Amino acid sequence: MEDLQLQFLAQSEDFISPFPFDEDGFCDSWWHRNPGWIHDNETYRIERFQLLSNGTELGRAEIMDAELDDNYDGLDVERTFKEISFFEIRASHRRKGLGATFVDLLLKHYGRTAMIAFSEEADDFWSAIGWEYVPRNDGDVTSFRKLFVSESKCR
Repeated sequence: MEDLQLQFLAQSEDFISPFPFDEDGFCDSWWHRNPGWIHDNETYRIERFQLLSNGTELGRAEIMDAELDDNYDGLDVERTFKEISFFEIRASHRRKGLGATFVDLLLKHYGRTAMIAFSEEADDFWSAIGWEYVPRNDGDVTSFRKLFVSESKCR
C-alpha cells in the first residue's frame, strides 16, 4: 500500500476550520460547519487529522473525548473514550481499504484509549473493520445513531 501518514491539524483562527475548503471529494458541510472558538478545542479535547499520501490528502477525521451514559449495557461508563465524530475518505479513494488503514493509524496514535463511533449510515464499515455494535439498553433503535466500539475490552 501507499506510504500513508497521519497529520494533525490545528485550528489557528476562531470559527475557521483547519481543513482545506472546496477540496474535491470531501463534504465541505461536515468540515466547515461551525468549528467554534479555538479554546473549544481544548475544552472538548477536539483533534483533527488528515490521512496523507505523499502530501495528498486522502482522508479526514475529527476526534474528541467522550463519556458514555448508562444507556449502553456492559460498557464501562467510568472510562473516557475517544470518539470519531466525523470521518471521511476522499470520494475517489473509497472502497480501497484506506478507511480501515486510517482508523488503524488513529488507534495506534491513541494507544490504550478505546475509541467509539456513532454510525451515520456506515454500520457496514464499522462492522467490517471489526468494531463491535453496542445496542442501547432502552431498546430505542430509531432515535439514536448506532454505537460501535473499537474493542470488546470496553465492556
